[in-house]
Amino acid sequence: MLSPSSLIKSMHNASRADVEQYCNVASVTKENLIAGLGAIGDLMFWAASGNERIEGEDAEACLRTIGLMLQTTTALIEGIDAAHEDLEFAKRNQGRKL
Repeated sequence: MLSPSSLIKSMHNASRADVEQYCNVASVTKENLIAGLGAIGDLMFWAASGNERIEGEDAEACLRTIGLMLQTTTALIEGIDAAHEDLEFAKRNQGRKL
């Protein structure tokens, strides 16, 4: 499994295989976020339309999709944090030879 920061860090030294893998992870991340937001919208629509109960399979599918989106969001936030740490390191060492 790729580290969360793999999606955000610079790719200038990555191999072609790594770039392909990162692109696949980015695509799945995007799909999970879009699907999760759609599932939240579905649940909100059903709740606002006066349905007292959402059908079992539909509700389960929505909850699974939202769970996957939350897992993806957590990994994305970890990646953003790792990239932030890298940027802070680069800023502190700007102008120095490493």
